[in-house]
Amino acid sequence: MARDRGCLTDEYSESCDIRSASRALDSLVGDETIRAAVELIVENGPGRLLAQYVLVQMMSPTATTLAYDIYRTDPERAMWAAHLIMNIGHPDAAGSITAFHADENSSIALTGMDVLDHLLTRWKGAWIEPEVIEQVLAQASEHPLRAVRLRAEASRVLVRDDLDESEGRRHYLALVTRANDEEEHGEHM
Repeated sequence: MARDRGCLTDEYSESCDIRSASRALDSLVGDETIRAAVELIVENGPGRLLAQYVLVQMMSPTATTLAYDIYRTDPERAMWAAHLIMNIGHPDAAGSITAFHADENSSIALTGMDVLDHLLTRWKGAWIEPEVIEQVLAQASEHPLRAVRLRAEASRVLVRDDLDESEGRRHYLALVTRANDEEEHGEHM
């Protein structure tokens, strides 16, 4: 498996990262099992919490891809699929943010910010190119929904290095709370 994943450079040298490990876990579990778990989650079926917890622990790239396909093709289950992508937090999820921002459903648009924040806090932005982060934040800063614009402002706090951790966290949480309150009360402009 290590050789198949490109983790063995020669007989005595190994190199592995989280992407290689999550793909290896996916191959051990198998595509059909992962597909069944994703379907259970987006159908909100009994046992979905355990299925989701397992996929999150695996940080499954296969589940991320399957959930994105469901998001794109099935409006009835799009929200569940978007939340699954966010919860898994695989670095490949960065590619879904732009699509989520373009979604007419304001909750999915905000989920795009949740995906970004999850990736920034889980990986300290290490798996996302700084240019991609800036592009997403610039796009979100111009979003028609005020709540998304506020979330972009909050997300910018996560990439600042001039704030100590507790000050940054307080500022971030205040902005996220404000954005969520505005979304909940329908203050869209």
